Amino acid sequence: MKSLFGSNLLGPDELQPLVSHWGKATGRRAMLGNLAHCAPSDAVSRWGLAHCAPSNGEAEDCAQGPVPSETPRLETPPLNYSWADLESHAKDYILVMGQSSIHGVDVTLRNLREVFGIDPEQQEPCFYNQDWYLNETFLDTKLENRWYLLKKDVFESSRAELPDKLSKEISFPSAVLCAYTFFAYYLYYKQPLWYHDFIWCCDLDHNGDRIYVGKYHDIDGVNKNGFSVHRHLALRPCYAAVDAL
Repeated sequence: MKSLFGSNLLGPDELQPLVSHWGKATGRRAMLGNLAHCAPSDAVSRWGLAHCAPSNGEAEDCAQGPVPSETPRLETPPLNYSWADLESHAKDYILVMGQSSIHGVDVTLRNLREVFGIDPEQQEPCFYNQDWYLNETFLDTKLENRWYLLKKDVFESSRAELPDKLSKEISFPSAVLCAYTFFAYYLYYKQPLWYHDFIWCCDLDHNGDRIYVGKYHDIDGVNKNGFSVHRHLALRPCYAAVDAL
């Protein structure tokens, strides 16, 4: 497969830096949970750590959370594309081996955000610092354990076109697939995808607004680096105007 896709492949070997980073991040959170005596919290709950309280003023042994192994076994799904499809897309698409969980933690946007953080001064790559989507259901959409073909570069003809028009001809990827691919590709190939471009996604927020992601770097240098998650606001009656005299 490597000979066909070259640097357009994210298979078991290419995913190892992501798996290693994921394991270290979840391991740190397990240790922090222990140091805090496993006090109940959303973050601890998300990482599947045991909730236990100190007894008689002494901290209990709370090492019941996930303990990342050095070389976790990735589940390699069967190929769901024909050889003809692979050959015809090898030049312009990335072949991505999706994983539904890593180290026992679901691969979701929420957990990717936990792993990579939101501060480029602490680590890169990271997410752009936003919180508007934290209560949106798409943040917890789980990646499927299957292979994906994802266009590496945007269609030039799609620039500045409305998503409703584009969706009639293009199958939008999920936001979690885009983020998973971005971070895995960055860690292995040391190259950010969609550096200055936003990518339309199939996800919608609770208002039905279209999600778009990407654009890691602000070409104007105003905003910090980070993988962005935005929504395209549709016009509604609540958008109106007043006069100023």
